[in-house]
Order: sequence, then structure tokens, then C-alpha cells
Amino acid sequence: MAKNFNDLFDAWSETYDQTVVGSDVEYKEVFAHYEQILDEVAKNSKGFIVEFGVGTGNLTEKF
Repeated sequence: MAKNFNDLFDAWSETYDQTVVGSDVEYKEVFAHYEQILDEVAKNSKGFIVEFGVGTGNLTEKF
């Protein structure tokens, strides 16, 4: 992953949790069904799962 992309995620990581729970008005609609999306992804995943990248780890917990 390009360094400038990592820098973007580093900057966003401070507010990521607030964003995915709908506290950030700008992204509220995007994450309106976040839990349901994670549940469906986990339910429909087969085999070995590897999650990587910057985030909350919420998807890993669902697996």
C-alpha cells in the first residue's frame, strides 16, 4: 500500500470508531447499516479469513 494511503488512514484512525457508529454526520448514511453489513460478510465467509489494514477490528471479531 502506498505511503500516502497509509498516512490517510493514520489521520482517519483517530475518529474511525466515532464514524462507524454514526457519530460523524458526514458518514452517517454510509455506516447506517454497518453492523448488519459486518454480520452478513462474516456469515457468508468460507475458509480462511485474513483481515488487514487500519480499522477497528470489528470484522475480525465477527469472524
